Amino acid sequence: DIEAGKKTMAVRFGGTFAKTEYFVLVVGSYGFCIYFWILERGGSSAAKAWTSLLPLLSFPLAIPQLKAVAFGGKDGQALNEHVGGTAKLQMIYCILMAVGLVISSGSNE
Repeated sequence: DIEAGKKTMAVRFGGTFAKTEYFVLVVGSYGFCIYFWILERGGSSAAKAWTSLLPLLSFPLAIPQLKAVAFGGKDGQALNEHVGGTAKLQMIYCILMAVGLVISSGSNE
């Protein structure tokens, strides 16, 4: 990225920052699901609180991406092959979250 003149986060703050950021954002998104599940269990939609956990089904896809990007020794162009894997992970996570939102917004009867 430096050679191409790109001003990415990795260029501005360094590789360690970028790997830490990736880890925090991916793992944090799963923590978000658990947090909302805990909040919903005591609320009026407690019967459908499980729908907050649907995105966790995508976690097995996150493991190889985390190993390669956050914990792997890869750097620079070697990480390009994981861009598609991360996009796939994000798409599946978002679909599962959307399904959960649709189910939880249905009638409580």
